[in-house]
Amino acid sequence: MYLEKDRECPDFHLIDKEYNTYGIEITQSMNENIQRTLSMYKNEFIYINNFHNSDKKYTSNKITKIYKDVNNTFNTGYYSGLEFEDTIIKDIKNTITKKVGKFKNYTKFDNNFLLIQDEQAMEPINLKYIVKSLNSFIVNIDIGFDNIFLIIMNRIYSFNGKTILLLNTI
Repeated sequence: MYLEKDRECPDFHLIDKEYNTYGIEITQSMNENIQRTLSMYKNEFIYINNFHNSDKKYTSNKITKIYKDVNNTFNTGYYSGLEFEDTIIKDIKNTITKKVGKFKNYTKFDNNFLLIQDEQAMEPINLKYIVKSLNSFIVNIDIGFDNIFLIIMNRIYSFNGKTILLLNTI
């Protein structure tokens, strides 16, 4: 098998001993506001972690401002009912939708997988509600991928557009 030059490819390409090919796209699901804030300060944290060895570019006031901005983004308040779960579902659906859209331009393999690491869920959470809602979404769209694997709350779920499997706990 060859890879076409002008086509995007998944993150990993594997071949097994029977010459079956596998394309694996890996991504994370995180609230867009949090992602934006973290990426805005990504380089800043490198300097903060090495503050004592740095060129003193960052004063303690600058560091305090950065931490406050990030902290305010993470502390969005208390949730009631299933608001937190609905937020997680929305963010994972956005991640799936983006990756399914990109998949159309990918080099295709015999087996194509999407692996999503959720970066938000924490106890207590209604995981059953999240998984059922995501499955309802996935069965109603053409995912393109053979399987979507979701790592959430130390569990790995597999969605193939028909069934949900809990594969393992980490």
